[in-house]
Amino acid sequence: MPKTESDSWMKKYNCVVLKWKSRLHDLYDAIGIKEITKDKIYIQYILPYFHSFSEPTQLEHLINLRENFDLRENEPLTLELNNLDFIPDPQGSTSMFSASRFYDSDNEIFRAILPDESFPPPPFHDNEWLHFLKLIGLHKDVSQQDFIRFANQVVKTKYTNNELALSQSKMLIKFMMCSKHFHDVPFLRKVSHIKFVPVESVDMNLLAIHPYQATEDFTYFSNFISLKYASLVWTVSPLLPEWADPNT
Repeated sequence: MPKTESDSWMKKYNCVVLKWKSRLHDLYDAIGIKEITKDKIYIQYILPYFHSFSEPTQLEHLINLRENFDLRENEPLTLELNNLDFIPDPQGSTSMFSASRFYDSDNEIFRAILPDESFPPPPFHDNEWLHFLKLIGLHKDVSQQDFIRFANQVVKTKYTNNELALSQSKMLIKFMMCSKHFHDVPFLRKVSHIKFVPVESVDMNLLAIHPYQATEDFTYFSNFISLKYASLVWTVSPLLPEWADPNT
């Protein structure tokens, strides 16, 4: 347990923490000294006082928690850390945030779509910290809500950077097709009405016969027909790229 600035929180809570020595057990009982675990010291005293520590002392305690506590086996302590604001604002304000405000930079979807300020700033962007942050609330998996938000973001991006929007759309669609937890009807119904799916081009021989019905680079899943029917429907419907067709 770090001793730096320990006098300040002990004074705040009118307590003294002693190193336990089993040979003095009878003496402790006689004078009313109670045994307390290190995790309870953090929960009852140190974490509530955390923002009164200097920045170096805060970091010292965080390193201690990262290195010496198994948070997977300690739900009460993990819950307290979930609500602890200790990560500085990447945009430079004086605000501090909990781990749940940020996203895992190891996730390729997050990395491709989210701005830099969505990820933990130094020193918390290192792998040794990312593992710790994942245990206390860092967003590490793309949820259905995330996917819908990202798909709607592609709709906006296409007006300013069409190439980037195409790349993000392809990544999202391939991810969705490979993720079984996304294969439920209510979610897919919502996705089918978001205009983020790239329109497949048409063979020049068909265009020589009649113009393509699609006039935009993106449309909805609900508005597509499979590319294999191109020779029958190119005059009346946009075509779904083969890589985005779940039936191929």
